[in-house]
Amino acid sequence: MKATGRASIAAFICYLSVVAPASATVSLTVEPLVAEFNAPPGATGRFPVFVSNTGTTPERIAIRKTDWRTLADGSTALEKVGAEGAHSITRDLSLSAYQFVLQPGERRELSLVLSVPESLSPAPNSYWGGFLVSGNEVDAPPSAVGIAATVFVYNNVGSPRRHLGLQSMRVVTRPQGSDLVVRLRNDAQGYCRPSAHLLVEQYGRIVRDQKIDVSTVFPNSTRIIIERLGKLAAGDYRVELTLEYGGDTVIDGITQAHVH
Repeated sequence: MKATGRASIAAFICYLSVVAPASATVSLTVEPLVAEFNAPPGATGRFPVFVSNTGTTPERIAIRKTDWRTLADGSTALEKVGAEGAHSITRDLSLSAYQFVLQPGERRELSLVLSVPESLSPAPNSYWGGFLVSGNEVDAPPSAVGIAATVFVYNNVGSPRRHLGLQSMRVVTRPQGSDLVVRLRNDAQGYCRPSAHLLVEQYGRIVRDQKIDVSTVFPNSTRIIIERLGKLAAGDYRVELTLEYGGDTVIDGITQAHVH
């Protein structure tokens, strides 16, 4: 049985190009940065991953498996394989190559394979894992710090329920400026990758109208969003935050703020 993989259309999908601080000649591009599968137990999914040397010197590429998760503040933590417990699919992932050398301008296609164990429960659920792709100059010592990118992989079995709740939303005003502080909670089986939009109005005049990046909120986890509003002029404000995450519900939170 074969399952198909597709690139996520979230903000993660892009080319990643990073340059090592020590040498402007070392540059690495990896894409896609996120691959999403819908593979049931016993299925195999495949997806191409492209690694390019966009620098001016040969690079040694090394790839290793990694578990990962997003933390409450939205940052990403890389972990040892298996750290995500029953949600980890890292051991079920493989690449067609893990170490190789790329010449300047060379691009290599790798095959990313997900082999879902037949013993996995068929109940709807979300799983994740990934790879850390690092590059360095060929003659660099092993202890040298190179450049790196991550490839995050998701797999959904069935259609796990997605539900993101807005627990609190307030504006905190300090002498140095105002912050919007939002607390979200994912209390369902499926991960949520929200898109958010912020609108700040004062007496009907729009002060801020912008999108806000929100990284993945995993099942049974909390996300704290702190958006800097800067120094606002004295007065009353209406602050509205709208979040969509691919489910049937759109979250629309509204709060009032008074700035002295």
